[in-house]
Amino acid sequence: MRDLVLAGVSVVVAVVLIALFLDDNYVLTFFAAIHVTLLLKLWHEVEDLMYLIYVLIVGTASEIVSVAFGAWTYNNPTFLGIPIWLPLTWGIAALCLRRFIMGLKEVKND
Repeated sequence: MRDLVLAGVSVVVAVVLIALFLDDNYVLTFFAAIHVTLLLKLWHEVEDLMYLIYVLIVGTASEIVSVAFGAWTYNNPTFLGIPIWLPLTWGIAALCLRRFIMGLKEVKND
């Protein structure tokens, strides 16, 4: 249950940070890096790190390819058509989704 709640709160924090600092890529990158660091201190199993790295790479690559082919654009890109903070948010999403699902399984088994 704890992971379920923490994952939900973490997603809300990520969305609030994006909403507050969307116009400043470097400030948002700084806060996203802190967010990822805190999540990895909280959830630091090998699988957590594997999820983070995998989704960070695949999500970022997908964004870069999608932008390159004109599927969408970002208002303030800093790296290959995407904002520099975006890979970190993919990582945050990976960690939160993994732990949210783990929390749901825990609730189901109780």
